[in-house]
Amino acid sequence: MKTDCVTQIKEWVLVSIIVPLLVLFLLCLDVGFFMAEVMAQNLSRGTPKEVICGEELGPGGYYKLANDLLCSCDKSDPNGKPGKPALTIVGPVTVDLNGKNIACEPCDAYQCGYGTSFSIAGIHVKGERATVRNGTIIRCNVGLVAGEVDDLYEEGHHKITNVRVLESQEVQYDVGVDDNGEVICNNFKGDGIVFESTHNFAGRNELLGNQNDGIDLKAGFNLIKNNSSIGNGGRGYNLDGDHNWSIWNQTLKNINEGIEIKNGVYIRVINNLSIANGIDGIKVGKGAKFSSIKFNKAIANGERGILVKESATENSINFNQAIANEQEGIRVDEGATDNSIKFNKAIFNGEKDLRDKNDDCDNNTWRWNTYGTKKPDCIQ
Repeated sequence: MKTDCVTQIKEWVLVSIIVPLLVLFLLCLDVGFFMAEVMAQNLSRGTPKEVICGEELGPGGYYKLANDLLCSCDKSDPNGKPGKPALTIVGPVTVDLNGKNIACEPCDAYQCGYGTSFSIAGIHVKGERATVRNGTIIRCNVGLVAGEVDDLYEEGHHKITNVRVLESQEVQYDVGVDDNGEVICNNFKGDGIVFESTHNFAGRNELLGNQNDGIDLKAGFNLIKNNSSIGNGGRGYNLDGDHNWSIWNQTLKNINEGIEIKNGVYIRVINNLSIANGIDGIKVGKGAKFSSIKFNKAIANGERGILVKESATENSINFNQAIANEQEGIRVDEGATDNSIKFNKAIFNGEKDLRDKNDDCDNNTWRWNTYGTKKPDCIQ
């Protein structure tokens, strides 16, 4: 009886020690395999990939570029549209440009459709949830396009960060034939970044010396933040779709407006800096509605600091600074009504600091602004 008891105790001790040790061993083995897999993935992520012009990356995976690209004009199909993007990126995928340059080589500018190589884009981002970061795109017709052209309701959820886009070039393309059989050409503008889909983010990018706009938001529900748009031939930022946000962006010495809201609703333009642009610092375009323009600085622009165009209604222009602009600091055009203009500071502007071109300000509300000059007297 005593022997049986001792045996049972020994078995219990063995089980109580060995089983936990065995479980621990198996867990360590699992963790080991997992860590080996993670290390292998990290090693693969650290291995740069050689790419060629016209290549497609994704969907799926992580890519780091190993080389620069200089992509020449593609005229392989003279009856079709010229060229492909230098790179096509299909999400979900992460592409680290790894500080490399994606450049397009100019083609025959006088042949319809062949203004520069790859007339769509330096990089075309498709699918959903692609991340593109850390590189430079030079002299393509459009630096980067996210989404499919003319499908402005497609959800992209793409993220574009730390990309420099330089000197995008305008190109002519074939849009049909006239009654005399002559080819009709149109211009494909040289924008830096274009969002043709919704729910995308662009942050900490630089748009420098492009022939048209720095960033063009054709679709809605996009956010641009902490970008710099300098010396472009069009606008710094064009907010075309609804529900777009522009926050903490800088725009300097662009030929046209620093920031333009075209016809969208529920646009937010907050804490931007717009300096020395050729026309207006911030333009609220015809038909813009329910939008908020606040905490911005518009300084030393060629015409107005902030302009609210006719038919723009029910917008809020509050807590902005408009200083030393060539014409008015803040101007509301005739036909723009039911707007709220409050708590702004407008000083040292060339004509009037505050100007409403509606009779007796119509239904616009001007309150608690700081200014040196105004017209008419209904402005406060």
